Amino acid sequence: MSQQTLVVRRLDRPGTPYARAATIDAATILAARGAAAAPGALFEILESDTSRVRLRVRAESPRNILVQQPQSDSGDAWPDPPPWQPLPGRF
Repeated sequence: MSQQTLVVRRLDRPGTPYARAATIDAATILAARGAAAAPGALFEILESDTSRVRLRVRAESPRNILVQQPQSDSGDAWPDPPPWQPLPGRF
């Protein structure tokens, strides 16, 4: 069985992958660095085979990185979308 490749993409440029990674940790670091360099931009980490979104990353400022883990049962359905949580560490 081959290892799943994760794709990091900016939502305002969905057709152009920002980066690729083999693990969620590596993909999260790449997305956090991209978000820190472009506060306000939204990045998604998704599985290349299924296009399932694993994590969303955004920065309110270069030091304040937030992540959102979509819930498979409710997606982004309102009125209760998944919460944004601070990402610990420095990128």
